[in-house]
Amino acid sequence: MKTFACRLDGAYQVHGARNAERLAQRQEQVLTAKRRKPFKTERRLVAYINCGRWLVDCLCGAGNAVDTETATALCFGCGAVHETIVLPDEAEQIEQVLLLRRVEYRHWFPGETAATLAAENAAHGVN
Repeated sequence: MKTFACRLDGAYQVHGARNAERLAQRQEQVLTAKRRKPFKTERRLVAYINCGRWLVDCLCGAGNAVDTETATALCFGCGAVHETIVLPDEAEQIEQVLLLRRVEYRHWFPGETAATLAAENAAHGVN
């Protein structure tokens, strides 16, 4: 399974955590307030990028920030701990192209390539 240190926003940045342990503690705090507990799921989820954030969609409907170093995501809505996140093989190249864009235009969806994104950049004068 692909993992890497992301330069876009991942789970740590989105939730203000320094590491995986702090992120899990933060999820626990939020879920305790909702009277819920974390639970593991092995459902395979495919990551995408929206506004410069690596995300997956939880079955409960919440968008979950992805930790690209471990290919995991924690749902702060229902408590799911997603351990099977699919990241693209060319994730670093995709990020490199997207980092040239303003944050609100940093989007990537499965099936798009770094070359496709670079061509979009060129067509819009982004370089």
